Amino acid sequence: MLLLTNCTFDGIVYNVKEIMEQCLAIKPDLIFLWDEAWFAFAYFHPLYRGRTAMDVARHMWTYYFTPDYANTYAAYLKIVESLDWTKDETWLNTKLLPDPSKLKIRIYATQSTHKTLTALRQGSMIHVHDQEFQKKVISSFHEAYYTHTSTSPNYQILASLDVGRRQVHIEGYELVQRQVALALTLRKTVQTHPLLKKHFRVLEPMDIIPKEFRPSGFGNYYNSNSDEFNTMEEAWENDEFVLD
Repeated sequence: MLLLTNCTFDGIVYNVKEIMEQCLAIKPDLIFLWDEAWFAFAYFHPLYRGRTAMDVARHMWTYYFTPDYANTYAAYLKIVESLDWTKDETWLNTKLLPDPSKLKIRIYATQSTHKTLTALRQGSMIHVHDQEFQKKVISSFHEAYYTHTSTSPNYQILASLDVGRRQVHIEGYELVQRQVALALTLRKTVQTHPLLKKHFRVLEPMDIIPKEFRPSGFGNYYNSNSDEFNTMEEAWENDEFVLD
């Protein structure tokens, strides 16, 4: 099992598809547990959605077992067979692909719903996309769940989870889009206000993420010289790491 936090407390967000794809090429039945405690809102906005565990799991399930991917993998095998795998450079510079004949999609994500969506304190969810769940996991999963939960559940918390789920289903995009707009406005204000910029500075991607992990070249959200916000979509689509 591989356990990763996404996003981290300081706002670093992984390229979830890239990480799982490379790991599954090495161990095709690897189980992933993504701690998305602060990322429950992400699925409801196209900028964030592609970096959530459940969205990537859905895409993997609908693509990796298709004839198109089988052809892609066959072409990939012809290329990698000629490479020298005794050299570190080969491992570092070659993008790996999982074998569809051995692949298992086994992905879990935990979210502290109460932190970023509408739910009472301690309201949380476990999301499961595991093709082996019914055969291999369900009994031990329920045993562990009932061991750590209460025999007298708080139904107000459970009801608030249903309300929060319904809310984001209806207006999630609007709420997250407003949050993004406010965050960008805050960045600009701190960088341009004469008193605020004297005492504060908002960290940018280039301050935290090394350049080699940002092939898009995206380094900051706001350009004070041109008084414009930089285009961020390419970075969120392709970069290995991004800063929320």
